[in-house]
Amino acid sequence: MIYTQTYYAPGKVLLAGEYTALIGLECFALPVNSGHLLQVWKISDSGNAVFWSSYNHLNQKWFECEINTQDFLEKSTDNSTVSGRLCELLQCAKAQNEQFLGAGTYRVESKLQFNQVYGLGSSSSLVALVANWANVDFKPLQKQVFGGSGYDAAVCSIQKPIVYWLGANEQANWSNWKLDKQISADWSLVFIGKKVNSRFAIENLKQNLETISNEPMMLKQLDKLLQQFKGANTTLEMELSLEVWQGFLAQALGLPSAYIDFNIAPVKGGLCKYLGAWGGDIVLVNDIILQTYANVFDKYDKVKWNDFVINE
Repeated sequence: MIYTQTYYAPGKVLLAGEYTALIGLECFALPVNSGHLLQVWKISDSGNAVFWSSYNHLNQKWFECEINTQDFLEKSTDNSTVSGRLCELLQCAKAQNEQFLGAGTYRVESKLQFNQVYGLGSSSSLVALVANWANVDFKPLQKQVFGGSGYDAAVCSIQKPIVYWLGANEQANWSNWKLDKQISADWSLVFIGKKVNSRFAIENLKQNLETISNEPMMLKQLDKLLQQFKGANTTLEMELSLEVWQGFLAQALGLPSAYIDFNIAPVKGGLCKYLGAWGGDIVLVNDIILQTYANVFDKYDKVKWNDFVINE
């Protein structure tokens, strides 16, 4: 064995700014304390192959393939959809750094620490891992292979809470941000186990987002709501701003909110909001909602926000 390398990227959650990040508005994302490991072994200086295996949070192998590193085509695989994305990701990294994956034979293992159906960013953390391994910019990898605004790969790469936005020519920008733990003390994440494909979700809303991007007053209102969220200093202000954001976005994009999907009514002082793509993955709730609708949420996996999310 010639060398061994290990890389780590955390999972992520998107608290506010979902969907509208694609049209240049700010979004607010945080890493979590459960992530994605990548171990790389160069086992020989001869050959042109990567033997890749992926393991889930139970340490069960769920994918494997062999990739030819001369043409970045799969030689064998048990899932052509996954291997196709992986080949594209490695080829894109190679295009940025010609020294990456030179002659030799490699064995690679990726290991998730979180359940893949939780929607915590198995793909975006993989982008961050490959970018780190190849010593390249994560942004072209994310844009070419998975699309979207790129906020998810950014927070997985930076590994700190960030405010993220797209500037002119879709230039990625971000700044540091933090959330006071006292504000989120009564919050919990509820994992629905219904993984939403973000690319499909975005495609379905493309026309609505284009309409919003061409309406200055609508953009201004959405930005105002995000700035109110950004300036919130108390739990009441933060939760109210998230609820108002959710209601306005639901109307603007024609999406059902978490309340509608779970067939529950808003409660005074309650917070119930999808994080990231709506319709599944993760729901943010506070203790008032959990206590009021215990019969609805008790069947799902849950974790306290402050035990799981990296707030600063």
